[in-house]
Amino acid sequence: MNGLRLGVDVGGTFTDLALYSERTHQLKTIKVPTTPESISMGIGTAIDQVIDSGMTPEGIDLVIHGSTIGTNTLLERKGSETWLLCTKGLRGINDVLDSVPPQNPGYFPYTLKPKPLVPGRRVVEVDARIAFDGTEVKSLDQKQIDKIVSKLHDVNPESIAICLLFSFMNVSHEEKLSAAIRARIPHAHVSLSSHVLPQVREFPRLITTIIDAYIAPRVKGYLSNLEILLRKKGIKVHPYIMHSSGGLQTLRRAKMNAVQIIESGPAAGIAFSSYMAKTLKRRNLITYDMGGTTAKAGLIVDGVPMVTSNFMAGGWPLGIRSVDLVEIGSGGGSIAWADAAKSLKVGPRSGGAYPGPACYGNGGEATVTDADLLLGYLNPNYFLGGEMGLDVGLARRAIGKVGDKLGLDPEETALGIKRVVDAKMAEAIRLVSTFRGHDPRDFSLIAFGGAGPVHGSRLAQELNLPEVIIPTFPGIGSAIGLLSSDLKREFIQSKLCLLTDLPIGELRQTFDGLRKRALGELKEEGFADMDTIITYQLDLRYSGQGYDLTVDVPSRVLARKSANIEIRKIFDDAHEATYGHRAVSEPVEVVTYRLLTRIEFAKPDLPILVRGRPHAQVMKEKRQAYFESLGFVETPIYQRELLCRNQIVDGPCVIEQSDSTTVVEPEQSAIVLPSGELIVSKGR
Repeated sequence: MNGLRLGVDVGGTFTDLALYSERTHQLKTIKVPTTPESISMGIGTAIDQVIDSGMTPEGIDLVIHGSTIGTNTLLERKGSETWLLCTKGLRGINDVLDSVPPQNPGYFPYTLKPKPLVPGRRVVEVDARIAFDGTEVKSLDQKQIDKIVSKLHDVNPESIAICLLFSFMNVSHEEKLSAAIRARIPHAHVSLSSHVLPQVREFPRLITTIIDAYIAPRVKGYLSNLEILLRKKGIKVHPYIMHSSGGLQTLRRAKMNAVQIIESGPAAGIAFSSYMAKTLKRRNLITYDMGGTTAKAGLIVDGVPMVTSNFMAGGWPLGIRSVDLVEIGSGGGSIAWADAAKSLKVGPRSGGAYPGPACYGNGGEATVTDADLLLGYLNPNYFLGGEMGLDVGLARRAIGKVGDKLGLDPEETALGIKRVVDAKMAEAIRLVSTFRGHDPRDFSLIAFGGAGPVHGSRLAQELNLPEVIIPTFPGIGSAIGLLSSDLKREFIQSKLCLLTDLPIGELRQTFDGLRKRALGELKEEGFADMDTIITYQLDLRYSGQGYDLTVDVPSRVLARKSANIEIRKIFDDAHEATYGHRAVSEPVEVVTYRLLTRIEFAKPDLPILVRGRPHAQVMKEKRQAYFESLGFVETPIYQRELLCRNQIVDGPCVIEQSDSTTVVEPEQSAIVLPSGELIVSKGR
């Protein structure tokens, strides 16, 4: 083992690469524009730069990838023409968006019904039925199977979703159909609900299966091209990819269950924040990841990232587990515009990697980056460490066009853009904290992504947060998060039963079945000799509730005769902590069994700074920059790479580095930790 690990995160605007050496504890970072026309081109460019710097590709032992390919395929409606097989009488569920909670309650007051991914003409009903307990009510005979497969063969579909009633209790009907389809139409992708999401609730299970089928061909093609690219570059190891709930999985597994990586890129940012929380000994963090296309807010409570099973993607409710994020279309490349009422709007459209912001010189429109440039935060000659120049004149002209519609000059318009973005992000942070029952004043804010540190300090002032953490390499945070992640898998099985009626033997037997399945699949993937950490969980609810709560069930509890009583107490405590009350007189229902596996990978070590230079040498220059309480003022500009450990710089100031820029507001100070992070807080 050579100890070289490579993390590659592809965003909507930039592709970030982090190369870490376990031997030297050195971290090399690279940031290049994403190439939307061919994602692999941007990845290849970044790898070429690493090779040119002297790295031998054969020396890389681990490659981890984070991507938005799943999300983009869904949002851009560029997936496959998908057909659906469903139980007779249930085809209407595909067209009904019923009982779906609003996305981000309180911020988006309603949910728009998205256009169905599978129109009615591509739905085939299956005249067979499984009962709620898994027994066969109506059999699926060969004659019907042949008829269905012949119809599909005639239309030659690229992808097929199969979602039959109660298939999570009995997979036989789905697997019979799948086997016949694969034999007759071998090129078609087939997604089975009993494999994709074997749990209760028909609508999320149906939609999750359809989306898996819809995005799978493109995801599989993308991942196969990634493997080919790495081999061409001389990298021989099999890569891993981040999945939505914040762990790693093999590309083989991702191809089999594409929907699991739909939030791959954003999950890498949460993994990075979790790593920083442990390293810096901060138990409670609000994560603020502002990249080129979107800005995202998440929560880490008591060192644990918040995860949700009620995840929305493109307006559709998915049943998969995902990191709990609020995401808004307000990144650095988000386009500013004036609506018919002459109100200033920002996003959700983005200039992306091309044409990008107006200041890139590719004909783009006014964006947040243009506003930040005009307000003096960004250095036109030091963007990406000087590798890319920004045109102030083009930014002023583009913002001026928006301002003309509003009756504002370019600087006033730029300030308006900043205020709109900051207000939207402050609301997103409230949604993941206050709306979840947490006081944001009890949390530190970690700001990363290329644009996060530009806006983070102002957000901390507005929300009265105690401090802002600016990582050493904030613009490459998600790529570093990939390197600090573990291999994780989740295995689930729904079985509805009252907790008091559940025999302890059946409880243990169900978990044992999931455990054997988990270890068997890990063995197939080459992890037989690795130490596997197993966590047992149950989804529970009070009888009659329409939602459930996931709780950990320690193995020591499972071993006791009083397991039912102890599990009940665990649930009551968790329900009160989450919702503020418990219903001790109500029976508790078991909904779903969950078994989580984790194989730990070595984590990067944070470097210890040894550099130190006189204060005057780290100040590069002064330039005009805007601050709410002062207006435009002559502002000190510092070079972050030259700051020494324990050094303090007072705001207002701007701290520049190759992958991002940090703005320190008036009445704030930034101190440099021994490991290089900046802590921005109220001034001395």
